[in-house]
Amino acid sequence: MVMEALACATPVVAFNVGGIVDMIEHMINGYIAEYMNSEDLFKGLLWIIKNNDKNILGMNGRKTVVDKFSPEIVASKYCNVYAEITERQKINFKENS
Repeated sequence: MVMEALACATPVVAFNVGGIVDMIEHMINGYIAEYMNSEDLFKGLLWIIKNNDKNILGMNGRKTVVDKFSPEIVASKYCNVYAEITERQKINFKENS
């Protein structure tokens, strides 16, 4: 849901868990609150509400999704991972032969 919100140019407030830090750039396209810290989450919500640059935050979020998570980018990353795994298997096969 975070990536979808960012793709729709909506600033996001979320706890610092899982892959959140890969999607949200703190105070650039959203706010990352300390895990399980309700005061920090509240602080982030207020920051977004009071921020006069919501459109800029939103567009930054959209740019993040397009630049880091477009289908072409993700496919390229998968290809790189598969190539690396294949290369490692070749090396292991040669060492064990």
